[in-house]
Amino acid sequence: MRLLFVRHGQTHDNARSVLQGQRGAGLDDTGRTQIARLGERLKRRSYAAMISSDLQRAAESAGILAERIALEPRLDAAFREIDVGTWSGLTIDEAAARHPEEHAAWRAGKDVRRGGGETYAEVAARMHERALQIARDHRDGVVIVVSHGTAIRALAARVLGLVPNRFPAWPVMTNGAITSFSVERTTMRLLSWNDCAHLEDEPHGI
Repeated sequence: MRLLFVRHGQTHDNARSVLQGQRGAGLDDTGRTQIARLGERLKRRSYAAMISSDLQRAAESAGILAERIALEPRLDAAFREIDVGTWSGLTIDEAAARHPEEHAAWRAGKDVRRGGGETYAEVAARMHERALQIARDHRDGVVIVVSHGTAIRALAARVLGLVPNRFPAWPVMTNGAITSFSVERTTMRLLSWNDCAHLEDEPHGI
């Protein structure tokens, strides 16, 4: 079976490079357009299920997709974004000023609990466990999962056997892009990364 992980559409905080973590508001106009375009692409086939993070920006994205593929999304907290604790609502520069030691460790590649939140490894573990459960529940077909950029990237790093906080060489995931995996028993394989061919004015993934 396959899992299509969708990054939610753009929010005002995304546009301002503000860290949202498990907080933040819904989509802006650009974000709604991104997800509508994705919905037009996805409606060409049928899906076994759609599951979404319960955070507002993801749930709103799933609702827009549901209008086009006629599939009711199920909310699941396991697919939330990484919790960055007291870094939430800050830009990176602001986080560096308020939490210099944590920021320095993070920049050095250490998997720290930013703002008292989660590590990348913890995010990857909860995402991976839940993804395998979904695969057991849906042995055939394709399942859409609406989630978040860092959470999806952490999962991909785990699947590839990479240190999850060594991200500088990875392209930043586009809002509204698809990253897909195949699942066979307990083995996940990364099939595509940052596929945003449906967004004509965005750089295409690989």
